[in-house]
Formats: sequence, C-alpha cells, structure tokens
Amino acid sequence: MRDDLYPLTRAQRRAIRDEWRQIPYRDRRNAARLAERGLPAPTAELSAATFRWGQYMLQRNWSNRLPRSSMLMAGLGFAALGFVSMLVIDVGLPVIVCGLVAAAMGWVTWDVRRSAHQLIRANAVVPTGYPPS
Repeated sequence: MRDDLYPLTRAQRRAIRDEWRQIPYRDRRNAARLAERGLPAPTAELSAATFRWGQYMLQRNWSNRLPRSSMLMAGLGFAALGFVSMLVIDVGLPVIVCGLVAAAMGWVTWDVRRSAHQLIRANAVVPTGYPPS
C-alpha cells in the first residue's frame, strides 16, 4: 500500500497535535482499538480528530520517505553482515547491534504507518472538517 502523505502546514500540524492531546487517553486508546477492527470512533468529534491524527502521523519525515520494508531489511542485512564478520574476523558485534537497532526502528515506523492507515480508513466515513484552521 502506498503511503498517502497529507500536506499540512505547520499551524495545521500544531492544531491537530493539540487537539489530539486534549482528548483523554482512554478515549484515544478506544478509538485506536476500534480502528484496528475497521470501526469508526464512537462520536463524530472523536472520529474527526482520529482521522486528522492519522494524517498527522503520515507527515513526511526521514523515515517515511523510504519504502516500508527498506529500513527493516537494511537493518537485518547489516546484522547478518556483522554476524559474518564476527565469524571471520571476530569484530562484528557492534555491527550486529547497530543492525538490530536499525531493524527495530524500521519495524516501529512500519507499525506506526500501518496504524495511521487504519485510523484514516476507519474514520474516513465521518465528516472531518479537514483541514482544521
């Protein structure tokens, strides 16, 4: 699935972030769990905020300019290279650790984007008032 990155201004990003943080944690967690099952949030206001938060999470940054699997595969490849160099010349432990850290970061960014798409897909049917001013 291609990441549809939503162009938001700095003021819009700040407004979305502030709006999301004002929602109680329990409501945000409930909205995210419902989105995992493909259901919208219980209220129209929460659904609109959840939709906008999903768009906010897909903003361009260093990690989501790359294809989804590239960080994960590069990290695992780096760890494998470190393992081979550890077997051959016994100096690969730092390379293994760095590779595993990069793979973990790749997995986390992949999961964040997956969650953002779930939030958008589940709450797209509710009028959102996009973009907030």
